[in-house]
Amino acid sequence: MTKRRILLKIEIFVLIFAVILGSVTFIMMYKNNVITFYDEPEKSLDVVFFGTSHVINAINPLQLYNSYGTVSYNFAKHAEPFLQTYESLKEVLSHQKLKLVVIDLYFIPSKVKKWQNARSRAHCLFDNISFSFNKLEMISDFFEGYSSNIDNIEFDTIYNRWELTFPIYFYHSNWKELKKNNFFYPVLLTKGHEPRRKVESQKYPIFSTNRETISKLEKGNITAFWKIIDLCKKNKIKLLFTLIPYASTNDSILDTKYFNEIEYLVKSIPNVEYLNLFHELDKINLDFSKDFYDWSHVNPSGAQKITAHIGKYIKEHYDIPDRRLDPVYAKWNDDYKLYVQDTFAQELNATKNSEKYLELLTNKKEATNNTCIFVVKISEKNINSKYFNYLGINVNTNNCITIIDEGKVVYNRVASDVPLQHEYKIGRLPVKLVSDVKGKNSSIKIDGIEQINNKSGITVVIYDKLLKKVSSVRSL
Repeated sequence: MTKRRILLKIEIFVLIFAVILGSVTFIMMYKNNVITFYDEPEKSLDVVFFGTSHVINAINPLQLYNSYGTVSYNFAKHAEPFLQTYESLKEVLSHQKLKLVVIDLYFIPSKVKKWQNARSRAHCLFDNISFSFNKLEMISDFFEGYSSNIDNIEFDTIYNRWELTFPIYFYHSNWKELKKNNFFYPVLLTKGHEPRRKVESQKYPIFSTNRETISKLEKGNITAFWKIIDLCKKNKIKLLFTLIPYASTNDSILDTKYFNEIEYLVKSIPNVEYLNLFHELDKINLDFSKDFYDWSHVNPSGAQKITAHIGKYIKEHYDIPDRRLDPVYAKWNDDYKLYVQDTFAQELNATKNSEKYLELLTNKKEATNNTCIFVVKISEKNINSKYFNYLGINVNTNNCITIIDEGKVVYNRVASDVPLQHEYKIGRLPVKLVSDVKGKNSSIKIDGIEQINNKSGITVVIYDKLLKKVSSVRSL
């Protein structure tokens, strides 16, 4: 066997091993909003947001696009240490030529001194980043940054570097808990935004404006702060620091002295601004009794208000182009439509109250115009609701079949004692509906798959034409 053939076999073996290792790692690992960042075309984004879960929950890029034509991505990660934000920015800039970087400061007072505390957060970033020489350099910078700034040798070990480079060991026990979605690429329609749908009343916070020393801030975080500024300056990118509002359990916001000191520092730095949203609460109209998921995170209502405020600020203070009429960004219009449909489905499925559910079907015209709504009544019991009338559904009878396609009633039949049956098509997708007051034979089958399983009462099945799936099933 020649030397050349031996080398070829070694290369083939290494390639096959790498593919298998990468596939297994992908199945095992935790997937987040970073992984879909690579779906965005190179050098297509104008703005990217960084920070912790405060940013993930509060900033909605598709709302920004629909309102202002701003093309952006939410690259924030849960509990991301501020030093790690610098590494995130480096990765983004290796793919995008940005006009503005927006970084939230919530974690700038935080201290991370043990590898075990930073381990899961590091994996949250590095595991979802595409493998490249830039990633290897980022991992090296990450450990050197921690080790040199907090004098903790525990971080910088060959084993820890190896674990972030090949994270299969970190996830090796996950095979016991594998689910169907582990095997597929996550379908995220929000450009990194993650809504949390719950309402929890919070206390209105008190934010002190007294500036104090910065000396207590983590040395590594301040180093990262200046490195971020230098990196943006080098790439001729404007930089906006923010502080997204959150509540407090003791009537005051902890660590306000650090945030105030940053505000003082930023005033003297060209092309760098600081928007402390605690000073803008009246303008935002944030309602701490309705707009929060928990003490630390806003819900979709709060996110809508914060995104609108930041979007307006960016529009007024920065030269960011409006891409809505640009044919190059036509896909963003499609992405927004899919986002509207997905959000509508989430709202419906999160709503426990039947009356509220029907109200959403009545009022969300932008979303229901892209759906088929199938209604079957299989009960003698009447449900009095004005929203049935608004929708054009007659449920004051034992049996009822109604089909609403793209906002229009295309089929409506009622009967007292006789079972009803109707066949319909969504494109080429067959639908069969049966209404039987006894319930035994009641059915809504879409492409042969039963949706209601003989549930009693009035069953609503919604098929979303854009998402191409059944988005909601509800028995009222």
